[in-house]
Amino acid sequence: MTSSSGKWHSLMDSSEYSAYITDFESSVGIVGTGFWRAPEVLKALRNGRLKPETLTFTQQVDVYSYVMTCYEVITGRVPFENQRCEESCDVVLCGGRPSLPKDICPELKIIMRKCWHKDPCRRLGICRYC
Repeated sequence: MTSSSGKWHSLMDSSEYSAYITDFESSVGIVGTGFWRAPEVLKALRNGRLKPETLTFTQQVDVYSYVMTCYEVITGRVPFENQRCEESCDVVLCGGRPSLPKDICPELKIIMRKCWHKDPCRRLGICRYC
């Protein structure tokens, strides 16, 4: 299952050890939220090649959105929070990503960087880190 959107307010905690992801925006024809969109989705939207009725999302798109949600949970900040959506999209399309705090463990940084790689074929798969 793929969702095209992952956002902090879309996570619900049901118990001490369980969390559920909700608010799958693609089910109502909305293509994700700017800060969480994978570069390939942003590029297709900019080029006018993506229309709601022809959307096909891959696991790689969800991996990218998932790691952006992880970034928000870990840091307590929205990715690119000090930039307008258009500016952050430009940054993402040029390969930029949010800066990671120095106190995050090195292994987690490696995983996050692999999950938000610009090339979808080089991103980690869901089964690799879940």
